[in-house]
Amino acid sequence: MPSYKVVYFNSRGRAEPIRLMLAHVGQKFEDVRYTHEEWPQHKAGAPLQQLPYLEVDGKAMPQSRAVLGFLAREYGLNGANNEETTKIDIIIAIMEDLTQPLAKIFFQEKDPAKQKELFAVYQAETVPKFLGPLEHMLKENKGGDGYFIGSKFVSAVVKHSSKMPCYKVVHFNGRGYAEPTRMLLALVGQEFEDVRHSTADWPKLKADVPLQQLPYMEVDGKIIPQSRAMHGFVAREFGLNGANNEETTQIDVVLSTLEDIRVPLGRILYYEKELDEIQKKEKLKEFYEKTAPKYMAGLEKMLTDNNGGHGFFVGSKISRADIFFYVVMETVEEDELKKYPKLSALMKRVAEAPKIAAYLAKRPQTPW
Repeated sequence: MPSYKVVYFNSRGRAEPIRLMLAHVGQKFEDVRYTHEEWPQHKAGAPLQQLPYLEVDGKAMPQSRAVLGFLAREYGLNGANNEETTKIDIIIAIMEDLTQPLAKIFFQEKDPAKQKELFAVYQAETVPKFLGPLEHMLKENKGGDGYFIGSKFVSAVVKHSSKMPCYKVVHFNGRGYAEPTRMLLALVGQEFEDVRHSTADWPKLKADVPLQQLPYMEVDGKIIPQSRAMHGFVAREFGLNGANNEETTQIDVVLSTLEDIRVPLGRILYYEKELDEIQKKEKLKEFYEKTAPKYMAGLEKMLTDNNGGHGFFVGSKISRADIFFYVVMETVEEDELKKYPKLSALMKRVAEAPKIAAYLAKRPQTPW
């Protein structure tokens, strides 16, 4: 039997789903909980210098979502087929959309009056937006009297037939969160309708869009929201998500590490509208000096661990991880990427893959 160790702070947080899943399957594990005072002395030795992480027979596995995926696949809790797994991905992504604002309200905002005001808005606007669709998804399976996943989902999301499926990717006229899905479809030679809405059109379309957000994908008219669920579905459908649980978990680790780069960088570049050019430049400088290095170095090590870093993140061919890497690195300053020669070379290898090169040559040129 393998030996499991869950390492986190002395709280539920991002480690709790991992602990609960291990408890559910009856797998004993060592529950290591650091105090915040103890953490600095352990930080340098932790993968990516962050918590939580899981140890399996002494091998450390970072990124909570990757850990959850590993355990779910290991113990048969990740869906019976691609359709069920995709629905699980959608639900997880919705739960993240539901819980992430709470961190800003209760941990970043220090003014109690402002906290109360933000929480009231959260309850009035955010909660109904996401809990309503979750209730609907639950009801789709046995009327909502069981669990989220069951045999009904196979016919409810994508109906396979002998004809080639019809794909449609819907987003704004930019790369953004739809680009990994577009590039994966291009890589495998799967034709798709590339629907791009202008920001001016969005307000009148929003009410009819799943979760009132973009992007989403249609497969034979059936809708798949949430960008990570979208490119996960495509990757599994076309064999680009790893050859075994270890490779799939490594892909998940890469994806989550890239998100740790993409989210704060995107916030500075596109979402913090109140920043003037000088403030933006200062924030970018801080990001590239303090945040980016630990993740970029971590990614270069992950790449080097597979074939010396001269190929791809897993196996011997392009996977979902390499495509997502390419998309995120398009927003990273070129001089910063050049500090990591193996990562820089990987960008070139992905771009030169024949079907990717053809796609890049014809895609609309947009600022993001």
